[in-house]
Amino acid sequence: MPYSQKQLNDILGHPVFSGISEKGCTALLEGSKLQALEAGESLLKIFTPSSYLLVVSGELNLYACKGVPASAVMIPAGTWIGECRTSDDWIARLSFLKPLRMKLDIVTVRPSLICSIQEQRVKTLPLQDQTHLIRNLDQLAYRFIENLVRSGIDYCAQSRRLQAHYADSVRAKHADYQRSEMIQAILANYPKLPLFAGKLIAMLQSEQTSAADIVDAAKLDPSLAGLILRVANSPYYNLPQKVTDFQHAVLLLGFNQIYHMLMDSGIQSIMPKTDAFQKLRFDSVMLSFLSFELAMTTNAVKPVTASTIGLLQCIGKSVLLLMKKQHPGSAILIDGLDHGKLGASLLKAWNIPDLVCMTIEYQALPELCEPAALPEKCRSHNAVLYLAGLCYEYLAGGEETAMPTIFLSDYERLLGLPAMPVADLLKKHVKPGLLKRAATYPDNIRKFLATVESRLS
Repeated sequence: MPYSQKQLNDILGHPVFSGISEKGCTALLEGSKLQALEAGESLLKIFTPSSYLLVVSGELNLYACKGVPASAVMIPAGTWIGECRTSDDWIARLSFLKPLRMKLDIVTVRPSLICSIQEQRVKTLPLQDQTHLIRNLDQLAYRFIENLVRSGIDYCAQSRRLQAHYADSVRAKHADYQRSEMIQAILANYPKLPLFAGKLIAMLQSEQTSAADIVDAAKLDPSLAGLILRVANSPYYNLPQKVTDFQHAVLLLGFNQIYHMLMDSGIQSIMPKTDAFQKLRFDSVMLSFLSFELAMTTNAVKPVTASTIGLLQCIGKSVLLLMKKQHPGSAILIDGLDHGKLGASLLKAWNIPDLVCMTIEYQALPELCEPAALPEKCRSHNAVLYLAGLCYEYLAGGEETAMPTIFLSDYERLLGLPAMPVADLLKKHVKPGLLKRAATYPDNIRKFLATVESRLS
């Protein structure tokens, strides 16, 4: 392709031509193309395999996939992009940016000039010029990768600082809430969790205590045995057969569901019978079942503890609802309060074990922080609760692209799971147990699972 003298000077000014003879430069440019791209155009429209694109002028941005910018990955003038198919070729090994195989998109930031050189022209060069070319390509590739590494280190450090700042701000809220007379008055007047529920949760502190042990202890209390029969035979469960005695309930529902029934009844007894509170109850029960299944499949935490945390994680939201009911003029301010902190404060006042309180307190952190930002004691429990929340959001019709999944893979790996999308997590690790135990769930949960069957398939 004939070039003007200015175009030729611009092209030969690219570092890739350094040290190459005039004859070699002429051979390389034979059959080459110089193309102008406007800002916002994709480089892929002129890219073909076995070609090398030299960024003569302008600037481009690298995208991991279309529409999702990989911040800080800027491709300046003086760099090159290639995708050689010859596996035994030196230049093939230097083709570190492979747009087609890596499914990358490269878009111009401002008007840019791109010179395209065909692979076969390289093989016509004298040996000395080939050596210079390979050395130049290697140096440019190394410089680009070095800049990427430095940028990665800088962004990692920046991310850690942001996470630490966010985590510190969450922790600092506790002291502010402790000083708030309005919040403390609300917490002091909030109905107390029934004594039996507190005792059941306290039993969880022993790693050796199972749901069966807790239920065995509960059956010695006639009032709890009566509660189980009353709830099991209520429209809330709508079981196909009448439960005649405590042992029948255990055989029909299982120890874990009996424990869940007792805890749910205890929490339900202190909540007003309004639609908003009942929606919170439904959310909590679903999160409890999802948390139980994740704990079962990962064996990372005790399932009955994960189930309990799922039931209690919305307790702070119930405090917010009560505060808005009592102070309707301050609804906007109340919505800005951290329900995790409120819930943890209330649970501490009820003498609930620290592990449960800590998990509730820091439940918001996984959305914006890596696992290391969480206290080690509750890290795995928060991971289970976080993943359960994502699964529930997906079941309810949410799109994964709109979910807080920045560190999803980190929390999956923490629990011993491979990195995977929320849909796969739900189908592979939650669905089997969920459907297996569905017959023991309350009637509204069974109906919900029936309506979202397509999301489970």
